[in-house]
Amino acid sequence: MEHVNYLIMNNITNYFVYGKILINIYTIIFWTPYAYQYIDLILEDIGKLNWVKEIVDQATSITKFIYNKVIILSMMRRFMDDMELLHQGII
Repeated sequence: MEHVNYLIMNNITNYFVYGKILINIYTIIFWTPYAYQYIDLILEDIGKLNWVKEIVDQATSITKFIYNKVIILSMMRRFMDDMELLHQGII
């Protein structure tokens, strides 16, 4: 916890309780319990912009192409030191 200085979390009851416990134990941590929802709403609005949709669609197409072609996937992994592309989805 020595490198953590800010918590952004969902306001589900369990997280709210844990957040309070953490900031009482580690007084140097700042905490914003409701920021998660605001950030989520902001990112949803950004995702609705046409130019962002185009970029996400292009990135999705490239990712699908690479992962559906074994030879290309093998080349990508070899030249990227076994790193993987990020997949779009809910975390």
